[in-house]
This record gives sequence, structure tokens and C-alpha cells, in this order.
Amino acid sequence: MPTSGREILFERVTHQARQLAARATEAEEEIAPDEDPFKTDHRLQRVKALVERRFPARVTLEEAAKCACMERHYFSAFFGRKIGQSFSHWRRMQRVSAAVELMKKHKSLEYIALRVGYRSLSGLERAFKSTLHKTPRESRSAASQSPSLSRQ
Repeated sequence: MPTSGREILFERVTHQARQLAARATEAEEEIAPDEDPFKTDHRLQRVKALVERRFPARVTLEEAAKCACMERHYFSAFFGRKIGQSFSHWRRMQRVSAAVELMKKHKSLEYIALRVGYRSLSGLERAFKSTLHKTPRESRSAASQSPSLSRQ
């Protein structure tokens, strides 16, 4: 424990230097916008593989953080900084994307909801509204009205 004013000042300066070094390290971790962070960061690669392997089962933030060998809070900030969205939003987008692909195969919405990991159609509808700002039915009808090259 520092006793003199000089020791206290030294501790403060050392602490500030450590904080600046940590920020510099985080800045170095930033990825150029045209690079895919999932291809360049081994921690994100492991998390993505976990989500894909367990799909459609839900992977929690805690499980993803453990997979990346990070604390939950740090992983959440790290993921947001690297990907540009929260882990839960990214995971929801993965499920909605899978649902959109199944909609192209003309499967029932109830089947799609269960297949991508929702317990009911209402869960799928909430996910669509929060991500695409449309219901699954609206998305399906909009897709069917647009001309498709595969129907020629």
C-alpha cells in the first residue's frame, strides 16, 4: 500500500498506462470493414461452429463466451465490437435467415418455426418483426410477387 504522495502518483500513472495499453490492444483487434471477422478471428470461428453444430437449439451468451474462452461481459462487448451487433441479435438473424431459406421451399410456417428452433409460429413472427419488420406471411407474399429467375 503506497504511503507517500510520490507512490500514490506512481500508482495512478501506472494504472492509467495499463488502461491505455488495453485500449490500444483493443484498437489493434479492430478489423477492416471488408474483412469477415468470422474468418479472421479464431474465437469467433469457434463460436460460429458451436452455433451451427447445435442449430436449431439455442446457444446462450454464457455458452458462447465459454467457447471463446472469455468472461460473459467481455465476450458480449468483444462480439458487438467485431460483428457490429449483439450476440442475441446475430443469433436471431441466423434463425430468420434459415427460415427464409425454408420459405423458398414452400414449407408451412408452423413447420418452419419448429425447424429453426422456435416453439411456435408466434415466436417466429416476433423474430421476423424485430429483424425484418414484416411477418413471415408478408415476407412470403412479397417474395412470391417478385419475379424469380428460377421460375422461367
